[in-house]
Amino acid sequence: MGQRLKILSTVLLFSVLFSAHCSTIRKNYRTIRTDVQITDFSNGKFGKTQKFILRRINQKPTTYISASRDNLTENLRYFLVKKGASVEIAKEDPTSQVTNSAIKPEVNIFTPEKSSELSRETIRELLSQQQGELLIDGYIYEKDLGNVIDPDFTTGIIIKIYSIDGTMVGECIIGSFYSTSDFEVNQIYASLIADKIAQNYLSYSEKWLGLFKK
Repeated sequence: MGQRLKILSTVLLFSVLFSAHCSTIRKNYRTIRTDVQITDFSNGKFGKTQKFILRRINQKPTTYISASRDNLTENLRYFLVKKGASVEIAKEDPTSQVTNSAIKPEVNIFTPEKSSELSRETIRELLSQQQGELLIDGYIYEKDLGNVIDPDFTTGIIIKIYSIDGTMVGECIIGSFYSTSDFEVNQIYASLIADKIAQNYLSYSEKWLGLFKK
């Protein structure tokens, strides 16, 4: 009986370790297949930002699951705070960012979509009311281009960073093949974005530390 229990414990331990190893490999593979780029238009002017205001991430088309954008918002805040940043979610009416997909169908290529670009007045207001230095705004774009036999999914995330005068001082772009509805993938994207923002806007020490990690 004791010998059987020992064998069973060994098998269970091996299964757990194997599962954890496979999970790590899958996560690393997904990270490698994700392209992330950032451009700092300010040339380091905001290299020691003290406080970020994070506007809730939007989603296009609006027919996709809204939980993905909420998860990305919370994950991005988590990883930025983990980097040492002070981050607050923008205090605004959430309905102002969300379009009711049941009423408005997805916009086709022949119908010009209304610009989602924030006005300078809105940016100043959002930063001033919460005493922030930089505003982070953005959206997720996801599209299923394949079918059951030949799946082809594409995901793009655009993150824009604005200063108090309403000027866009940076932009981060992610391109990948995995949906943000997968929570692990959502965390990967948020972590990659947070790394880029921290390296360019959080502090110079974080920026150089990021270079050594590469």
